[in-house]
Amino acid sequence: MNYELAKQLTEAGFPQGEPNGFNGLIPTIEGKTEPVYFPDLSELIEACGDQFIELERTDHKWFAQGGWIEDDCCRQPHKSEEGANPEEAVATLWLALHPKP
Repeated sequence: MNYELAKQLTEAGFPQGEPNGFNGLIPTIEGKTEPVYFPDLSELIEACGDQFIELERTDHKWFAQGGWIEDDCCRQPHKSEEGANPEEAVATLWLALHPKP
């Protein structure tokens, strides 16, 4: 996961973990830094909760699916997000499931 995606998660209200080796600092325009949390894959999946459906790899990309749409005939995934790695895919899924107001 890159800094920009971790920052987007932080700004969107992703639960922040305890300081550990996965935390980092992002330089800001003013030259200051702001803390940002880098969640691991299990934290990302847990944060999606019951909305998380699956994670799969196809053709060198990872896809995370979540949310449900139910109609008269079936129940289908509502969101599908991709990433270069599993963490990126699930992080972008969490962002899609938790849009900013």
